[in-house]
Amino acid sequence: MKLYTVASIYLVASIAWWLVYRRLRSVYVLCLPFAFYGTAFFLLGMAPYTLDLTARGWIYNVATGFYAVASASGSFFFALNFGSEGKL
Repeated sequence: MKLYTVASIYLVASIAWWLVYRRLRSVYVLCLPFAFYGTAFFLLGMAPYTLDLTARGWIYNVATGFYAVASASGSFFFALNFGSEGKL
């Protein structure tokens, strides 16, 4: 079930990143994923400090979701590093 959930998050995030890529300046596609990566790693770092194991599991799940959203932008990040579109 978790695999399908993460794959669904990745699919929706890929579509969302494509919309951001097509409608906004490229700087957003290059910068925003790092906010999602940072949030994911912050949650992973804070999770061991909770006492409830169920809450810890949900924190890990949410962190995985944030990481999936950020990683869905990878192909656009790669393409923009080569400047193929020529726009900022």
